[in-house]
Amino acid sequence: NNLWIQLVFSLPRKGLTKGGVIRTSGTSIYTIKRVLGVVPFEADGSAHFAVPANRNIYFEVLDGEERVIQRMRSVVCLKPGETRACIGCHERPGSAPPNSPASAASREPSQPTPPPWGDRTVSFLRDVQPLLDAKCVSCHDRGRPTCRVILTGDLTDQFSIGYEELLPYLAVANAMRWDHPDDVHPRAPYTYGSRASRLAVLLDAGHHGVSLTEEDWQRLASWIDSNGVYYDRYETGHYP
Repeated sequence: NNLWIQLVFSLPRKGLTKGGVIRTSGTSIYTIKRVLGVVPFEADGSAHFAVPANRNIYFEVLDGEERVIQRMRSVVCLKPGETRACIGCHERPGSAPPNSPASAASREPSQPTPPPWGDRTVSFLRDVQPLLDAKCVSCHDRGRPTCRVILTGDLTDQFSIGYEELLPYLAVANAMRWDHPDDVHPRAPYTYGSRASRLAVLLDAGHHGVSLTEEDWQRLASWIDSNGVYYDRYETGHYP
C-alpha cells in the first residue's frame, strides 16, 4: 500500500473582526495553510487516525510520491473526544457500507507524521524560494537576456517576482484558471494538484537536467497542494 492521507489545517483569521478579505496569495485562496502530516491507509482502503480538536481540517489522498490524487473540498472540525466515521462523499444516500470489518478499526488511531521541515504554516518565501535559489535561479535570473521566467525572490508590491511568475505553471494543461476547480461535480483522480500541474509535468520530463531530491519534490508538491499560498500569517507577528 503506497497511499497516504494528508491532513491540512486551514487557519482561521483571529485579528479581523468585521469581515473583509486579507490577501494571502496571488489567487482567490484567502486562508493560510498548515500541513499537519500524513497517515497510512490499510490494504483494504480503511484508515483510522487522530486529528487536533477545534481545527478546520481537510484531507488529501496522496500517491506513493506524496502528490495529491484527490482532495476533500470542505472541512471537518471535531471537538475533544469526538469520533467520526465516513464511507465517502459521493455514495448514494440510501447505500450502506460493505458488511465487513475495516482493518483500521481494530488498531489504535495513527498520529500524523509531519513533513521533514515540520508542521509550521506554509510560506512561499521560507519553504519554496530557497529551493528555487538552489536549483533554478542560476538560469532564471534577471541577468539572463533569453530567460522568459524570472524566479528570484525580489519583492514586488504584494508578493515576489518568483512567486508571481511561477503561479501560471500551477495550472493543469489547457486550464483557464488553476485555482477555480469545479466544486460541484465529482472529478477524476489527478484532475488538479501537484501531479497534474504544468510545473510538475515540466520537471518530471527533465527540465534542463534539474535534479530534485525526494524532499525537494515533497516541499514543492506540498506548497502546490496547499493552493499555492504566499503568506504564512494574516497580520504581522507570529501565528502559533
